[in-house]
Amino acid sequence: MNAAEIESHLRNFCGTETWTKHWTNSLLMTDGVRAMREICNAFWLTDVVASAQSKKLRDACDGFQVWTLKKDGNKCRVECRKDTGLPPVYAQDIEYTDFPLDEFTFYVGETGEGYPPTMMLMSEY
Repeated sequence: MNAAEIESHLRNFCGTETWTKHWTNSLLMTDGVRAMREICNAFWLTDVVASAQSKKLRDACDGFQVWTLKKDGNKCRVECRKDTGLPPVYAQDIEYTDFPLDEFTFYVGETGEGYPPTMMLMSEY
C-alpha cells in the first residue's frame, strides 16, 4: 500500500471491537492501532508509546495525550502533547525508520480506574 491508501484504510476505523494489551501491560490498543502497526510495520511505535506511560506523563496530560510522528528523511521524532499546539511533554528521536507516512497523529486516552490508557487512531476517538 502507498501512503494515500494507508491513510484511507486507517480512516475507516471507528471505535473498536477488541482491546489488545501491549506486552508491557501499560497500554491498550484498538483494532485500528493494531492494523496500523501491521500495515506500517510499526510495532516499535507502540513500544515507544507504552514505554513513555509514566504517572508523570499521564498527569501532565490530564488523561488525554496527543501523539505525533513526523519524519525527516529516514529519521523521525515522536512527540506527546497535552493538546494540539502546546509544547511537547515527551519527545523521542528515532534514528532510522521506514514508516510509510510523513506524519501520523493519534491519541492515548485514560480508560478508567484500574485500566491502562488506550492508544487509538483519531477516527476511533
